[in-house]
Amino acid sequence: MRTAVLYKAYIILIVLLVLMLAEVACSILDPSSRINCVQEDVDIQTGRIRIQRYVLFIRVTDQIKETRISRIWGEYFGGYPDPIWRRVNTFWGFDVCGSSPHHAYHGAVEAARVLEMSFALALFSKEAQRKAVQTFFQLLQAEHNDKSASRYAHFVAMQSVQKEKQGIMEEGDIPSFDEWVDTVK
Repeated sequence: MRTAVLYKAYIILIVLLVLMLAEVACSILDPSSRINCVQEDVDIQTGRIRIQRYVLFIRVTDQIKETRISRIWGEYFGGYPDPIWRRVNTFWGFDVCGSSPHHAYHGAVEAARVLEMSFALALFSKEAQRKAVQTFFQLLQAEHNDKSASRYAHFVAMQSVQKEKQGIMEEGDIPSFDEWVDTVK
């Protein structure tokens, strides 16, 4: 009788240990876990990128990179203000799978690249380029995601494709923040 009770206790203990190990294994494999991951953030004021690597919940690297859009921002607006970082990607630290959970600003870096490509496609006056960059970052800051800013970047890209052969993009060709918000509503 006593051995039957001990046998059941061992089985319960083994089941609990297996469940605990499964939880640890899931947290290791979860890209959002800081056990071993790389996190990429964007400064929604300037477009700079921050890359942080975590191992066993300890940040082992913290690197801030300038991008083409952040350099353009710096040309027009001067020194960088205090950053407002928003998560773009979280990658599993072993880099076996290249997927990331979908964060609210997941497409912000790509939208910034679209805007940069627009500047390469057509000639922009300094005022038009400044207005496009300013509006893009205002849209990133105004909402809690990158949707409107991404739509704006694609709109500017389409405008630049249309203007590519017609001449220079002027400030009036680019919608301001208020004009864009009124148009989208």
